[in-house]
Amino acid sequence: LYCEDAAKAIFLCAVRGINNKTYPIASGKAIPLKEYIIKMHEETGRRGKLGIGDIPYSNTQVMYLCGDISELTADTGFRPEIDFLTGIRKTIEWCKQTEP
Repeated sequence: LYCEDAAKAIFLCAVRGINNKTYPIASGKAIPLKEYIIKMHEETGRRGKLGIGDIPYSNTQVMYLCGDISELTADTGFRPEIDFLTGIRKTIEWCKQTEP
């Protein structure tokens, strides 16, 4: 979830959320970590080996984790607006602009 969407979700919880109710702040879409890493690697122009799979999973590893935002959407109207790839590109651009 991109930071602008997270801020919007928190604002909507404050304005429209139900008192004492807990809402997960998430995109509602599960993307495997591997896909995040590969896409960030591609978008930054890096060319080194990623090492994905070099370290085995532990026996207690969570293999699927996705925040259910159905109640957040129903109660507040929140829907993420910035897709994953756009969020990565905006973050990379911000990092380039703020580098010393």
